[in-house]
Amino acid sequence: MSIRISGFDEVMRNIQRMGNRANSLKSGALDAGAKPIYETMEENNPSKRYKIAVEKSKSDEVVIGPEKDFFTAHFLEFGTSPHLIKLRKAKIQTDGQIVYGKEVNHPGHAPRPFVEPSFLASKDDAQQEIVSYYRRNLLP
Repeated sequence: MSIRISGFDEVMRNIQRMGNRANSLKSGALDAGAKPIYETMEENNPSKRYKIAVEKSKSDEVVIGPEKDFFTAHFLEFGTSPHLIKLRKAKIQTDGQIVYGKEVNHPGHAPRPFVEPSFLASKDDAQQEIVSYYRRNLLP
Protein backbone atom coordinates (compact mmCIF):
# COMPACT_ATOMS: atom_id res chain seq x y z
CA MET A 1 0.00 0.00 0.00
CA SER A 2 1.33 3.40 -0.85
CA ILE A 3 0.29 6.97 -1.46
CA ARG A 4 0.94 8.76 -4.74
CA ILE A 5 0.78 12.54 -4.87
CA SER A 6 0.60 14.04 -8.35
CA GLY A 7 3.12 16.78 -9.00
CA PHE A 8 5.32 15.49 -6.20
CA ASP A 9 8.29 14.89 -8.53
CA GLU A 10 8.25 18.52 -9.63
CA VAL A 11 8.08 19.68 -6.03
CA MET A 12 11.01 17.41 -5.17
CA ARG A 13 13.10 18.85 -8.04
CA ASN A 14 12.45 22.36 -6.73
CA ILE A 15 13.34 21.29 -3.21
CA GLN A 16 16.58 19.66 -4.36
CA ARG A 17 17.63 22.98 -5.85
CA MET A 18 17.42 24.43 -2.34
CA GLY A 19 20.51 22.51 -1.21
CA ASN A 20 20.93 21.43 2.43
CA ARG A 21 17.48 22.61 3.48
CA ALA A 22 15.91 20.09 1.09
CA ASN A 23 16.64 17.05 3.25
CA SER A 24 15.10 18.59 6.35
CA LEU A 25 12.01 19.61 4.36
CA LYS A 26 11.66 16.11 2.94
CA SER A 27 12.07 14.58 6.37
CA GLY A 28 9.53 16.94 7.90
CA ALA A 29 7.00 16.24 5.15
CA LEU A 30 7.41 12.49 5.60
CA ASP A 31 6.91 12.86 9.35
CA ALA A 32 3.83 15.02 8.82
CA GLY A 33 2.34 12.49 6.40
CA ALA A 34 3.11 9.54 8.64
CA LYS A 35 1.47 11.02 11.72
CA PRO A 36 -2.24 10.54 10.79
CA ILE A 37 -1.65 6.96 9.63
CA TYR A 38 0.38 6.15 12.76
CA GLU A 39 -2.26 7.63 15.08
CA THR A 40 -5.11 5.73 13.39
CA MET A 41 -3.15 2.48 13.42
CA GLU A 42 -2.26 2.95 17.10
CA GLU A 43 -5.97 3.54 17.91
CA ASN A 44 -7.03 0.42 16.00
CA ASN A 45 -4.22 -1.76 17.37
CA PRO A 46 -5.98 -4.74 19.02
CA SER A 47 -2.93 -5.57 21.13
CA LYS A 48 -2.02 -2.67 23.40
CA ARG A 49 0.95 -4.74 24.57
CA TYR A 50 2.83 -4.02 21.34
CA LYS A 51 3.36 -0.68 19.68
CA ILE A 52 3.25 0.58 16.14
CA ALA A 53 6.60 1.67 14.71
CA VAL A 54 7.45 4.41 12.23
CA GLU A 55 10.72 3.90 10.38
CA LYS A 56 12.26 5.96 7.63
CA SER A 57 13.89 3.94 4.91
CA LYS A 58 16.19 5.09 2.18
CA SER A 59 14.57 6.33 -1.01
CA ASP A 60 12.23 8.79 0.72
CA GLU A 61 9.79 6.29 2.23
CA VAL A 62 8.26 5.86 5.64
CA VAL A 63 7.31 2.39 6.85
CA ILE A 64 4.50 2.33 9.40
CA GLY A 65 3.40 -0.90 11.01
CA PRO A 66 3.70 -3.26 13.95
CA GLU A 67 7.11 -3.22 15.63
CA LYS A 68 9.37 -6.20 15.01
CA ASP A 69 8.58 -7.76 18.41
CA PHE A 70 4.89 -7.85 17.43
CA PHE A 71 5.32 -11.19 15.65
CA THR A 72 1.64 -12.10 16.05
CA ALA A 73 0.43 -9.07 14.08
CA HIS A 74 -0.07 -11.04 10.88
CA PHE A 75 -2.16 -13.60 12.80
CA LEU A 76 -4.42 -10.77 13.98
CA GLU A 77 -4.54 -9.14 10.56
CA PHE A 78 -5.31 -12.27 8.54
CA GLY A 79 -6.64 -14.73 11.14
CA THR A 80 -5.67 -18.38 11.53
CA SER A 81 -7.32 -21.59 10.49
CA PRO A 82 -7.94 -24.43 12.94
CA HIS A 83 -4.74 -26.41 13.44
CA LEU A 84 -3.08 -29.00 15.62
CA ILE A 85 -0.38 -27.94 18.08
CA LYS A 86 1.94 -30.77 19.03
CA LEU A 87 3.66 -30.49 22.40
CA ARG A 88 6.66 -32.17 23.96
CA LYS A 89 6.12 -33.03 27.63
CA ALA A 90 4.32 -29.78 28.27
CA LYS A 91 1.57 -28.79 30.65
CA ILE A 92 -1.70 -27.48 29.35
CA GLN A 93 -3.93 -25.52 31.70
CA THR A 94 -7.64 -25.78 31.02
CA ASP A 95 -10.37 -24.51 33.32
CA GLY A 96 -7.93 -24.14 36.20
CA GLN A 97 -6.78 -27.76 35.99
CA ILE A 98 -3.40 -28.81 34.71
CA VAL A 99 -3.63 -31.53 32.11
CA TYR A 100 -0.63 -33.26 30.60
CA GLY A 101 -0.96 -33.93 26.92
CA LYS A 102 0.90 -34.15 23.64
CA GLU A 103 -1.37 -32.20 21.33
CA VAL A 104 -4.00 -29.50 21.34
CA ASN A 105 -6.57 -28.66 18.70
CA HIS A 106 -6.40 -24.91 18.25
CA PRO A 107 -9.75 -23.61 16.98
CA GLY A 108 -8.18 -20.77 14.98
CA HIS A 109 -9.61 -17.26 15.00
CA ALA A 110 -11.21 -14.83 12.63
CA PRO A 111 -9.15 -11.98 11.17
CA ARG A 112 -9.18 -8.68 13.04
CA PRO A 113 -7.47 -6.44 10.49
CA PHE A 114 -6.10 -3.12 11.67
CA VAL A 115 -3.16 -2.25 9.38
CA GLU A 116 -4.94 -1.94 6.04
CA PRO A 117 -8.15 -0.35 7.42
CA SER A 118 -6.05 2.21 9.30
CA PHE A 119 -4.12 3.07 6.16
CA LEU A 120 -7.24 3.35 4.01
CA ALA A 121 -9.02 5.49 6.61
CA SER A 122 -6.18 8.00 6.98
CA LYS A 123 -4.32 8.13 3.66
CA ASP A 124 -6.23 11.24 2.50
CA ASP A 125 -5.35 12.99 5.77
CA ALA A 126 -1.71 11.99 5.25
CA GLN A 127 -1.67 13.49 1.76
CA GLN A 128 -3.26 16.67 3.07
CA GLU A 129 -0.68 16.91 5.87
CA ILE A 130 2.19 16.59 3.38
CA VAL A 131 0.73 19.29 1.14
CA SER A 132 0.06 21.66 4.04
CA TYR A 133 3.56 21.05 5.45
CA TYR A 134 5.12 22.11 2.15
CA ARG A 135 2.79 25.10 1.91
CA ARG A 136 3.78 26.24 5.40
CA ASN A 137 7.49 25.78 4.79
CA LEU A 138 7.95 26.68 1.11
CA LEU A 139 5.57 29.51 0.42
CA PRO A 140 6.31 32.96 1.83
